[in-house]
Amino acid sequence: MPAFTLEPVSQTVLEGSTVNFTLAVTGSGPFTYYWRINGRYYAMTSSTTLTIPNARLSDQANYSVVVLGAAGAVTSSNAFLTVLRPRNLSASRRHQQRECQQQLDLGGDGHRTAPIRYQWRKDNVNIPNATNFNYIISSVQIPDEGDYQVVVTDAMTSLLNTNVVSQPSQLIPLVSITTVLGPTNQTVLAGSTVIIPVAISGYPPSFRFELRKSSLVLQTLTTSQSNCVFTLPNVQLSDEANNYRSS
Repeated sequence: MPAFTLEPVSQTVLEGSTVNFTLAVTGSGPFTYYWRINGRYYAMTSSTTLTIPNARLSDQANYSVVVLGAAGAVTSSNAFLTVLRPRNLSASRRHQQRECQQQLDLGGDGHRTAPIRYQWRKDNVNIPNATNFNYIISSVQIPDEGDYQVVVTDAMTSLLNTNVVSQPSQLIPLVSITTVLGPTNQTVLAGSTVIIPVAISGYPPSFRFELRKSSLVLQTLTTSQSNCVFTLPNVQLSDEANNYRSS
């Protein structure tokens, strides 16, 4: 009676791979090998290896082999073939803009092969304990600005000893602009230089400041700073007014 010294073992492969089920037996030969798929006849070989080239999802099944020798026959245990189809990350992440104190919910990839592991990153640095499908910032603040990515590892990427990284999603917190310091009343001599400091709060930069007399734009400054100084040289009586303002 033939006896197995090595039975076919279960395998997990990527679609398109070549699969080899191998066995070894002792006993009186010669041997003939009848391979079965889900208990039904599949192929007969004279060698101890069954090769499945270019494995497809339809090849996923239980495989076993009946070994027939001069002294009888023996049947192996089932070896299950798992075939995984490669998938790309489902979507590229987009830029996100949120008013400060709003919630931001970044979603991961829902189309992968279990077991699935997630690791969220900010500016290429792992975020501690951010290992869920979604990463939620409950109240967005200015320090939260940055590029967010999720690293996804599943059964298929583990097989390839790699992982999948999403495209960066840039978060830009938004703070509405409010005036901290505007033009104030001044009394000067004709011919003097008038200094008008202006300050605002808001995010993100840069900021465009305008000094106006009524609806007439006198000066424009663009800066990444939240404050600036307008200068009016050699003021004259014609410059006197109570409707100077900044915007």
